[in-house]
Amino acid sequence: MISETFSNRTRLFLMAFDQVKRSAVSQILKSPLYKWRYSVQSAEYLTLMPQDLRTADPSFGTEVYHGHFGLAGTVAITDNISPFKIRPPNKIWEEDLHGFGWLRHFSAAPSDKARAQVQMLLRDWMQSSSYNKQISYQPEVVARRIISWLSHVGHHIGERDNELYDQVMRNLTSQIHYLSGYYAYIPDGYPRLLALIALVLSGFCLSDQESFVEDYLEPLCNELDRQIFEDGGHISRNPWVPVELILDLLPLKQCFITYEKEPPEEISQSIKRILSALHFMRLGDGYLARFNGMAATSPDTIATLLSYDEIHLRQPQNLPQSGYSSLSLGTTKLIMDTNGPPELMFSSQAHAGCLSFEVSVGIYPLIVNCGAPGPANQDWRLTSRTTPYHSTLSINKSSCSNILQNSLLERYMEGPLITNPESTKHSYHKDTSKLQLEAEHNGFASQYGVIYSRAISLSERGNRIAGKEYLHPTDRPALQPATRFPFALHFHVHPDVQPRLAKDKKTILLELPNGDIWSFRASDMTPSLEESLFFADFRGPRRTIQIVLRGAHKHRTEFSWILERTQDSNKNTKTEKSLNAPKASRLVQPSQKLLAQEKAKDKESTLKENIDHKKDKA
Repeated sequence: MISETFSNRTRLFLMAFDQVKRSAVSQILKSPLYKWRYSVQSAEYLTLMPQDLRTADPSFGTEVYHGHFGLAGTVAITDNISPFKIRPPNKIWEEDLHGFGWLRHFSAAPSDKARAQVQMLLRDWMQSSSYNKQISYQPEVVARRIISWLSHVGHHIGERDNELYDQVMRNLTSQIHYLSGYYAYIPDGYPRLLALIALVLSGFCLSDQESFVEDYLEPLCNELDRQIFEDGGHISRNPWVPVELILDLLPLKQCFITYEKEPPEEISQSIKRILSALHFMRLGDGYLARFNGMAATSPDTIATLLSYDEIHLRQPQNLPQSGYSSLSLGTTKLIMDTNGPPELMFSSQAHAGCLSFEVSVGIYPLIVNCGAPGPANQDWRLTSRTTPYHSTLSINKSSCSNILQNSLLERYMEGPLITNPESTKHSYHKDTSKLQLEAEHNGFASQYGVIYSRAISLSERGNRIAGKEYLHPTDRPALQPATRFPFALHFHVHPDVQPRLAKDKKTILLELPNGDIWSFRASDMTPSLEESLFFADFRGPRRTIQIVLRGAHKHRTEFSWILERTQDSNKNTKTEKSLNAPKASRLVQPSQKLLAQEKAKDKESTLKENIDHKKDKA
């Protein structure tokens, strides 16, 4: 799916050139000649160790002792060899290894054995000449390693006069000055913010490095103002990026308090805004809604962060800058993506899921997007970003966004960038009986000449969700299609929900784990139960079911659907409508070969058809 527009080609060329320049600068900064010519005074000791708020696993050290180094969802067998000298199982595992975030697991279970392991691993990293500098000196990896060392090495390497302690201080100082020299070339977005946080933390936590607070606090505040929206979202539109940021901003704020300094307003306000956005994006099960790169998350982490919400902010109705809106009544919560992808530079993790939505009922997710796969399943990354893997409408198996493929950029930005839809609209309505969202996008306008609109309402105390779907012509006659084309409206069901096909073949019953039953039906259309994959799971892609409404569009298409609770387990009663509902047939089970079939279909059909289509059109 390659865009052929001149503007996109130009932007991709400039971004690729910028990445080549950054790579060249990085190589110079890593050279022994540069380190000799611009050597600086080394820090002598740690003055402060910031708290690490990330969840720790006390059993990690035992697993490492037995030769199992598990990172990023993948376990590498070390066989008494340093993990820095083995062939890494994948890139993300290697980045986590060199980032040293795993030190927190050793700190969670302190012992003489843990201290010995950490000391050995630190020596291995500093003494080895075979580790991959291309990975270990990426700015995000260096910044994460600096923060991890500042937070944990003091627990494991003993007194100040220890030889290893001095070696770590020299190496740490060298890394900080490398990051400082490379700052102007750090990619925009989260990597730049992380690097600035690491540099300011270093000024607080290391002796003789106080100047880093003065030099980089203002740039950090400026970047926070630019990258964190007023509503608490991040410029990338990825719900997880603010989580990563606040996990480091909270300890940084505490450093100011420890030194009896007032934290800058930009840091305090960013934390406040992010906490408000987390309240909004969290569904009833404690997980964040799966939009724009959101993978499996730890609800414990979210709960920990929300405990820092001292004023218990009231949840907003929408995040206007981030582009998310919600409906909430009773125990039912619905969140919809009402915007297009972020700016091109920040879109490497974004999804083609405009106007998709997720629903949770109480603590149970009901309708979901498929989400992003974990680090061990990156082969599915491109597939998960396409429109059919979101609870929204797709046309002819294609996506509402263009995926811009550039091999050079993908090496540095971890995936293709995306553009389109260029125009979106949404509105929120509330009356005495229901809440309603209306939204539209023009993502299919250039190829199919139509605007996609949908209106979704929540009523009856959260027990009824009704949707109206529209495909109507654009105001540009030249774009109107000459032939009919197929469309499909997808409703991906969470794997823990059991879908049942009723005997009338027109009603789908969805049973939640607690026994609640919701029914789905559509006007003038027959829903089908089809196989799907849920990527956002720590265990890897899970087989699940999707409800699909299929049709063909000619000039104008309108149809509606209803999803409502027909049995409430808490009241142990059925609604009047459910008393006459047809009995359900057996649960439709997905095929055992789904993973292989879906991957083959993606490579040989969906992507190829879209690429060929766009080439033919160009």
